[in-house]
Amino acid sequence: MAGADDYVIKPFSARELVARIAGRLELTRMRRDSQRRFDALRRASWDAVYMMSADWSQMHALDGRGFIADTNAPSESWLEKYIVAEDQPYVLAAIRRAVEAKDVFQLEHRVRRSDGSVGWTMSRAVPLLNDEGEILEWVGAAIDLTTRRQAEQESGVAESAVAGEDRRFGAGSDVELGEDR
Repeated sequence: MAGADDYVIKPFSARELVARIAGRLELTRMRRDSQRRFDALRRASWDAVYMMSADWSQMHALDGRGFIADTNAPSESWLEKYIVAEDQPYVLAAIRRAVEAKDVFQLEHRVRRSDGSVGWTMSRAVPLLNDEGEILEWVGAAIDLTTRRQAEQESGVAESAVAGEDRRFGAGSDVELGEDR
């Protein structure tokens, strides 16, 4: 039967039918409760949350939290849409290692933000495994690191300027700032 979740062989007892229906109703309730808890956790988080296929060929969903554009429709062009071209090989290599190891994917990389600008993120995803240990899908979260990276870059520029002044005057120089000679 295409699309069937269960079947009952004739003849069947009313008790068996009621037990199977009750079991299916309980399973449906548990799934709904689980989905509600996941949705509540997602809403409580500042992080973008995403779901990927087992081989990462398709993004199933992304709640970008205003940082990255949302999608509820499966997308096979997620790499081109969200990941900066120069970072794509780096991201794919990290994904390949995680898939092969069936282990956590974690990477800091650049992304295209909702407003079209380039930002930085720390992305972390875990594989969901079936009973045989095969990957069913990946669930991940990504935090916006753009402000921190900009501050680091600005700090680096300031440090470089100070270092440049040090080199210009030379260590141990008799030139002192603020004094005329």
